[in-house]
Amino acid sequence: MKKTIFFLLLIFSIIANANIIEVNNLYLKILKNHTKVGIKDNVKTRLVDYKNLKTDSDYKKLINLIETFDVSTLKSNNEKKAFWINVYNISAIKIITDNYPIKSIKDKTTLFKSVWDRKVINIKNKSYSLDEIENNILRKMDDPKIHFAIVCASLSCPTLNYKPYYAEKLDAQLEKSKNDFLKNKTKGFVKKKNKIYISKIFKWFQEDFGNINEYLNLPENSNIKYLNYNWSLNDY
Repeated sequence: MKKTIFFLLLIFSIIANANIIEVNNLYLKILKNHTKVGIKDNVKTRLVDYKNLKTDSDYKKLINLIETFDVSTLKSNNEKKAFWINVYNISAIKIITDNYPIKSIKDKTTLFKSVWDRKVINIKNKSYSLDEIENNILRKMDDPKIHFAIVCASLSCPTLNYKPYYAEKLDAQLEKSKNDFLKNKTKGFVKKKNKIYISKIFKWFQEDFGNINEYLNLPENSNIKYLNYNWSLNDY
């Protein structure tokens, strides 16, 4: 009996692993085919071809794979974190493709409901909004570096990674995303004379970062200002 249970668990594990590999491979293909690094409104970032993406059969298949994915098969913290970072980014893309052409994701905010609160993706009969994925799932994992990985389809957001986030590579990927964001003078961090300008992400989620000076290795008396946040769509 114990051997039977063991083999069943092994089979379920193999199936789940195959499913997440399929999701990641398809997402990687889409990122290669429909994104490119560019400059828009003087912001350097990765731009997305939403116009052609919305009719891509691979993209439709990706959404279907995610919506039928069994999240209970995700066991480790990194498996969960990587999956939900990717789902957040794909969900933000989905909001745009569902409504393209639009100029900004915030165009889908109405008097009665914010775009962040709109249900955008349904996974195994449970619907999620961007707010739920970010605040109820990812932020509860106590890793501030997720803020350098999730992308809300806007120019001043962190740059969309050119690959999916993978559980087995996640720590290194998040560290790189953090460093890339801080090196990006058009939206992450820039020093001008005696002032330091940083992204408003550090202001909005200060409780996650703690002491900003300490987090960014800055002197305690640093004169910190915040860069303007450009909500224009990251399209081309």
